[in-house]
Formats: sequence, C-alpha cells, structure tokens
Amino acid sequence: MGLLAWLTRDAHTERDEFEDEEIVEFASARGTLTYRNYRDPRQAAHFQKMAAVWLVAMTRRRLVIRFGRRTFVDLDWTDPRVANLSVSVDDGGKFLVVYRAEKLRNDARGTVEIRVKTDDAERLVEAFEALRV
Repeated sequence: MGLLAWLTRDAHTERDEFEDEEIVEFASARGTLTYRNYRDPRQAAHFQKMAAVWLVAMTRRRLVIRFGRRTFVDLDWTDPRVANLSVSVDDGGKFLVVYRAEKLRNDARGTVEIRVKTDDAERLVEAFEALRV
C-alpha cells in the first residue's frame, strides 16, 4: 500500500474519534502545507511547500486539522486562539487556513498555510464562521 493510500485510509478511520462530538463537517482530501519563515524545535524553513493529505473535522465542540498523525490545529471553539486562524477559499477553490505559528504554539514561529482540495471548500468556510464563537 502506498503512502498516500495509507494516509487516506488512516484519516477515514479517525472519523470515529469525532462521532461523540456531533460532526458538523468532515473532510479527508489532498492538498498542500506551506511554511514561510518558519521555525520550531524540529525544523526551520524560509519557504517550504509539500503535498499533504488532510483531515479536517469540525464538531460542535472543536476544530481539528491533521496531516497524517501530526495535528496542526486542535482548538475548542471557545478557545480565543481560534481568532488567529484566517479561513477562506483560495483562488484555486481550495479550503485555505493561514495562521502565525506563534499564536497557536509556544515553541514555533512563522506562517503556516494549509490548503485542502475539496469540492466543499465554501461549505467548510461557512461552517467555520458559524461555529466560531
């Protein structure tokens, strides 16, 4: 089984984790991860862009965004850090989440861009806007 197939399969099995939280939106799709002027204890990158398979889960309680087993966003809607996420549909029709790493993590700084290629990008943005407090 290829890496892409393994990551996609893994994302689908993770949907069960959110069933008790009343799923509003759930997507597992290809996309990209971009770092700009980024630094954390594991890596540093002036500019780095890579392919990714994303899991995006929006429940009544929280927002979770993962790439494989690495969680990039896991915030309750009541967490004030949600205000630091810029969510939109990019020019290519992809679901786009941009944030400053230092606003979500104490050990990182720089810009993180998450793009998810899905036909439901506008619906994901609408759900985000409706759920955030």
